[in-house]
Amino acid sequence: MHGVVDTLAGGAPFQARTFMAHFDWDRVYKLFGESAREIGILLVVFVPLESHFQTSAGQADLTDIIGLVLGGAILIFLGTVLEVVE
Repeated sequence: MHGVVDTLAGGAPFQARTFMAHFDWDRVYKLFGESAREIGILLVVFVPLESHFQTSAGQADLTDIIGLVLGGAILIFLGTVLEVVE
């Protein structure tokens, strides 16, 4: 659809482009990768820290903490991969 010349009801020509054609996809991937990496770093750092300072009444299970930290590590990995892919 990109670059196709079409006409309006009055006969005036216009460029028919999709909304998605305007994106710089390399930049989108890099920004998404950077955001995923930052979220992963926050999870890896603050989940164990928060669980250390919680009281015993509201303390999370060790499996929950391990799952969140592993999820953060996966986000760090995927974010790094998305940032370097060209």
